[in-house]
Amino acid sequence: MKEIAIVLCRISDLSQKDGYSLDAQKKHGLAYCKKNNFEVYKLFSFIETASKSSRRKKFEEVLDLLTKLALSNKYIINLVVEKPDRLSRNFTSKEKINLLVMTGKVNVHYYKDKRIFDSNCSAADIFTDDIQTAVSKYHSNNLKRESEKGMTEKASQGWMPQRAPYGYQNIGSKYKKTKNRDEIAIFPDPDITMVSMVQRIYELRATLNMSYSNILRVLRDECLIPTGKTISKSGIEGILKNKFYGGYFDWHGIEYKGKHELIIPPEHFKAVNSIKASDYTRKPSGLLSGFLKCSHPECECSIIYDPKVKTLKTTGEKKIYHYYHCSDGKGVHKRDRVKQKNVTQKRILDMFTKPISEISITEELAKAVSQALKKAHDKTIDAHKRNMEGYRTMVKQAEIQEDKAYEHLSGGVIDESTYQRQITSIREKKRKYEDLLEEGQVLITTKFYETSDRILELAKNAESLWNTGTDTERLKFLKLVLSNQTLDSCAKNISDVNVGYELIEPLSAIADIKKASTQASFFNTFSKWCPVAESNHGHKDFQSFALPTELTGHIFLVR
Repeated sequence: MKEIAIVLCRISDLSQKDGYSLDAQKKHGLAYCKKNNFEVYKLFSFIETASKSSRRKKFEEVLDLLTKLALSNKYIINLVVEKPDRLSRNFTSKEKINLLVMTGKVNVHYYKDKRIFDSNCSAADIFTDDIQTAVSKYHSNNLKRESEKGMTEKASQGWMPQRAPYGYQNIGSKYKKTKNRDEIAIFPDPDITMVSMVQRIYELRATLNMSYSNILRVLRDECLIPTGKTISKSGIEGILKNKFYGGYFDWHGIEYKGKHELIIPPEHFKAVNSIKASDYTRKPSGLLSGFLKCSHPECECSIIYDPKVKTLKTTGEKKIYHYYHCSDGKGVHKRDRVKQKNVTQKRILDMFTKPISEISITEELAKAVSQALKKAHDKTIDAHKRNMEGYRTMVKQAEIQEDKAYEHLSGGVIDESTYQRQITSIREKKRKYEDLLEEGQVLITTKFYETSDRILELAKNAESLWNTGTDTERLKFLKLVLSNQTLDSCAKNISDVNVGYELIEPLSAIADIKKASTQASFFNTFSKWCPVAESNHGHKDFQSFALPTELTGHIFLVR
């Protein structure tokens, strides 16, 4: 196969140009390729962080090209790079490179270290490479931490450690650039047109209470937007809501008083901040707002509250009727020319009596279910304990094998490399059974008994709690036991309007048991839901369900 080279030159940011010149990396990389008779397929030269995978777009391009060339089976690719930290400072990127190297079609050349990382590398070489990645990662994390400490200190001194907003610039001594980041502060922009634009924005808002749209129009009419710059209504809003123009700024959730020179008169800033957003008509909110969605599969819009006020002819009293219907946000019902029904709050809640009835069980059934569950759980625990004894035996055997391997090494029966292979295999097996022991220990718990008893207690009292609760308490109960609630407000007749829902686990399982208990197939159904202990799945619904505290606290009994 043809042997080619891809040269990678990278620095982290512009401030590194003096120390890690891209031109120098390019020069040395190409010289290395010439010396080794590599044909340069492509050269990458870019400024990009090596520690944050989400921001490594150029690096991802390099990986994509390497992968594409490796899959073509036409080339042996030599990735030429100055040294490891120019390539990767995180293990996510490192693993991607390792996978390509292990195919035997990609070799990594660190020309300054005079080292080649390829598929023939020993375990020690791979370990060394991982150590270098770990060191680079530590360096990157430590640099980040020290940088954040420095910026926090800068904030405490009154200088915002961020990019300056409109009308200001991050500069060293006043109006002069500096290479020392620690000396950078924020001063009014030397371009007076930027300062004038911000001042005019505050003036128009403070004195005339202009809208963002009108302010933008005035800026354009008066040619106050600097050449080459753009600003939008949202940009104007951001300027007017930025406390920096009033002498303060936030850094990591803490407010600091800034030392920067103010370009906005305090009276204008105060006036702007005293202006409240224009009042607008809010849609009324009902008890069931946000609780239901339309049942139509093409719609699924929210069911909204639409109260109607009617005057009683007999007394003249005004009475509010709480109605609900689909918002028809997608226009499905309008398209189908379907007239929606206004459904009362009382009718909706009455229809939800059905799921409450489904999960309500008798004392006798709760006792039978509880006994069967505990019996199955006890069998499962016994099976776990037997398995754990086997795991302990395997751990002990592994320890004996370790001792024997060491004796063979000491006695000269095996050499060092054979010993290392044996001890690695033995310890992996030992860790496997130690992990299984730990998992088994977690499963041996009484938490299941407590959870299942609370759920069954809820099921016994569900109907009485529902009947004695207020509408607010009923809604709270429904939110805890149901999911995917829907309303069909487009039924032909009001009597056909219905609700849809799903019972959460394990309450849906209780409903199935209750239904089956009235039939001859009860025991068959129950056995499927709660099978023999060895399967370890019999009571998975109870085992994995975290019962909300509201359900166990009899929420309807205290008002």
